[in-house]
Amino acid sequence: MDFLSKNDTILVNIETKEGEFMFSNWTFAKKLLLSVLSVVLLSSVISIFLISSNTYSSSEKSSKKYIDTLANKYAFESKQDLEKALTSVSSLASVIKQMYENNSYSKELITSITKDMLVNADFALAMAVDLDSNILFENDLSSASTNGHDKEGRFAPYLYKSNSKIILEGLTTVSEGREWVDVPRQTQKVYVTEPYNYEVDGKNILMVTVSAPIITSKNKFLGATTIDISLDSLVKKIGKIKIFETGYGFLLSDKGTIVGHPDKTVLTKNISDNKDYKQAEDIIKSINENKAFNYERKTPTTNTYSYYHIEPFELGKSDVKWALGLTMPKDEYLKDANDMQLFSIIIGIVSFIVVAFVILIGTRTLSKNLTTITNGLESFFKYLNKENKEHTKIEINSNDEFGKMSKMINDNINQTQELIEQDNKLIQNVKEVVTQVKNGHLKHRINTSTQNQSLEELKVIFNEMIEAISTNISDDLNKIEEALSKYQKLDFTYRIKDASGKTVDGFNALANIINEMLIENKTNGLTLQDSANILLSNVGTLSQSSNEAAASIEETAAAIEEITANIKHNNENVLKMAQNANTLKNSATEGETLASQTTIAMDEINTQVTSINDAITVIDQIAFQTNILSLNAAVEAATAGELGKGFAVVAGEVRNLASRSAQAAKEIKSIVENATVKANNGKDISDKMIHGYKNLNENVAKTLELIDDISNASKEQSTGITQINDAVNMLDRQTQQNASIANDTKDIANQTQIIANEIVEETNKKEFLGKESTKAKKIENSIIDTKSKKDNNPLKKQKIINSNKNEDWESF
Repeated sequence: MDFLSKNDTILVNIETKEGEFMFSNWTFAKKLLLSVLSVVLLSSVISIFLISSNTYSSSEKSSKKYIDTLANKYAFESKQDLEKALTSVSSLASVIKQMYENNSYSKELITSITKDMLVNADFALAMAVDLDSNILFENDLSSASTNGHDKEGRFAPYLYKSNSKIILEGLTTVSEGREWVDVPRQTQKVYVTEPYNYEVDGKNILMVTVSAPIITSKNKFLGATTIDISLDSLVKKIGKIKIFETGYGFLLSDKGTIVGHPDKTVLTKNISDNKDYKQAEDIIKSINENKAFNYERKTPTTNTYSYYHIEPFELGKSDVKWALGLTMPKDEYLKDANDMQLFSIIIGIVSFIVVAFVILIGTRTLSKNLTTITNGLESFFKYLNKENKEHTKIEINSNDEFGKMSKMINDNINQTQELIEQDNKLIQNVKEVVTQVKNGHLKHRINTSTQNQSLEELKVIFNEMIEAISTNISDDLNKIEEALSKYQKLDFTYRIKDASGKTVDGFNALANIINEMLIENKTNGLTLQDSANILLSNVGTLSQSSNEAAASIEETAAAIEEITANIKHNNENVLKMAQNANTLKNSATEGETLASQTTIAMDEINTQVTSINDAITVIDQIAFQTNILSLNAAVEAATAGELGKGFAVVAGEVRNLASRSAQAAKEIKSIVENATVKANNGKDISDKMIHGYKNLNENVAKTLELIDDISNASKEQSTGITQINDAVNMLDRQTQQNASIANDTKDIANQTQIIANEIVEETNKKEFLGKESTKAKKIENSIIDTKSKKDNNPLKKQKIINSNKNEDWESF
C-alpha cells in the first residue's frame, strides 16, 4: 500500500468495509450460490492446474527419459568405435609379449605383424612399436634412420598410411620424450591422448593416439605399442544426431575437450575455457567419476533454454573416460504439454459457465424455503429467550426435503417446549439443595424428575455425589471445620461428635494417632535429652583423658627419641674405639716385627764386629812384624855405612807407618769393642721390646673382643629402642586421633542435646491427652537421678589407669 496516496488508502478501506457489510447481509441462497460458484471455479482452476502440471511433468519426464536412453545408446556406440583401437593396440602388445617370452622374435616378424594390423584397421592412420633401448634388440648405429630404426639406431618401427601405401619409418628418439610410453609405463594400463589436429596428405584430420604397455609375466616393461586413429567418422556420426528439431549431440574427453560437435569450429576446444559455461567443472568431475550428469542452460545456437544429459563411458580398462552429451530445447519437448494446458483452460471455462447457470436456477427455490425456515426458527428462538410467549410454526407444504424438515422442526419445537418446563422445575429443586449443601448440610437430595436425559443423569450424579460426600466426608461439614480450627491451634484433645462419615472417623482416628505420636515424641525427647546429657558428660571426660594421654605420650616419644640419639652416638663411639684398637693392634704387630728385624740386624752386626776384630788382630800382627823388620833393616843399614843411608831412611818410614798402623788398629779395636757392647745392649732391648709387643697384642685383642661385645649390645639396644620409639609414635598418632574423635563426638553430643531440648520444648507447646502422664514424669525423674550418678563415670577410672602408666614410664 506504500504506492497509494492517503486518499486512495482511505477509499480502499471504505470499499472493503462496505463489501464486508454487504456480504454479511446476503441471504443464504446468495451465499450458497457464491460459495458453490467459488468452489466450482476453484475446482476448475485446480483441475486445469493439475492436468496441465501432470501433463507438463509427464511430458518432461518422458522426454528426459527418452534423451537419457538415447544418450546411453550413442555412448555405447561411440565406446565400441573407440575400443576397436584399444583392442588392436592391446593385441599387438600381447603378441610381442608372447614373442619375447617364447624367445621367437625378430625385427622382420614384428614389422610384418604391425603392418598387417594397420592394413586391417580401417579407422587407423598409423601404428608403431616403441621399444626401450637394448631390450629386444641392441641399438644398431649402422641402421640409424632406416628400416624402422630411429636416429640412435634403436629399433622402433613406425608405419603409417599415405596415398593407400604403408610407409615404414623410425620413431622419434628416446631423448625427445614420449608421452605414449611414459604414461603406460607408470600406470601399466592403456593410455589415450587428448584429441589433436594432424595434417595427413594435405588434410587436417582430428585424431587421437592410443598406446598399450608391453609387460612380461615377470612384470618387466619392454615398451609400448601405439595406434593413431582418425575421429572423422565418429565426428560425422555425432554430427548427424538430431533430437526433435534443433537438439544435437556432442562428445567430450575427461579433460573437457570437445571431440565431436555439429559445429566443427569448436572441435579440440575445452569447455572450461568458456567463462559462460558455469557447469564446466561439474561436467568434467562427473566424467572422471563415471557418473551421469544433467543440467539446463541457455543454448547459444538456439538462444533458448535446453536440457543437457552427459553420459560418461570408460574406454576399456584404461581409466580413460569420455562422455557423450545430448541436448534438447525445452520449448520443443514441452510443445504437446503447452497445447494440452491451453485446451484444459478452455474446457474449464466452458464447464464453469454451464455449472454456474444450473446452480443459479436451483438456488431460487432454495432461497424461498430457507426464508420460511429462518422466520420459523427466529420465532422459536425468541420464545426460548422469553421475548415472546408463543412461537410461529413453519408452514411448508411440500413432499421434498424442505417439507419434511419443516415438519420435523415443528415436532421438535413442541417437544423442546415441554422439556424446557420440566428442566426449569428440576433446576429450581437443584438450587434449593445446593443452598443446603452450601450451608454444610448434606442430608438433602434432589427429588424432581425430567425427560431431559442429560439433566436426569446430572440429577442422579449430583445426588450420588452428595451421598458420597456425606458417606466419605461428613453429613455436617461444619463439625469438620470446627475440628480443623482446633487442630490449627495445636489443640489435639478435640473429638468430632453428632456427625457421621468416613472423614469424621478419620479425623478422630488421626487425632488419636497424633496424640499418641506426641506422647511418644515427648517420651523420646526426654529419653534423648537424658542420653545426650550422659553422652556429653562421658565425652567431656573422654576428651580430657585423650588430651592428657596425648600430651604424656608426646613427652615420652621425645624422651625416647633423645635416648635413641644417645645410644646411636655411643654406638658410633664404640665403632671408633674398635677402629682405633685395630689400628693399635696393627701398629703393635708392626713394632714386634721391626724389633725382631732389629735383633737379627744386631746379630749380624756382632758377626761383622767379630770379623773386624779378627782383621784388626791380623793388622796388629802385621804392624808388629813390620816394626821388627824395620828395626832389622835399620841395623843393617847402619852396618852398611854410607851405602845403607837411603835404606835406613826407608826403614824409618816403614817403622813409623807400622807404629801408626798399630795405633790405628788399637783405636779401631777399642771402637769395635764399644760397638759390640752397644749392639749387645740393643739386642737385649729388642728382645724386651718383642716381649712387650707380644703382651700388648694380647691386651689389644682382649680389648677388641670387649669392644665387639659392647658394639653388638649397643646395636641390639638401638634396635630395641627404635622399635619402642616406633610403637610410641604409633601410639601417639592413635591417641591424637582418639582425641580428635572425642572432640568431634563432643560436638555431636552437644548438637544431640540441643535437638532433644527442641523436641521436648516443641512437644510441650502442643495440647494432647496424657501430656502430664506418669511416664513423662518418670523420665524427668530419671534425668535427675542420672545427673547424680555422673561421678561413677568409667572414663575417670580409665584416666587413673593412664596416669599410672605415665608414672611407670617416668620410672623407666
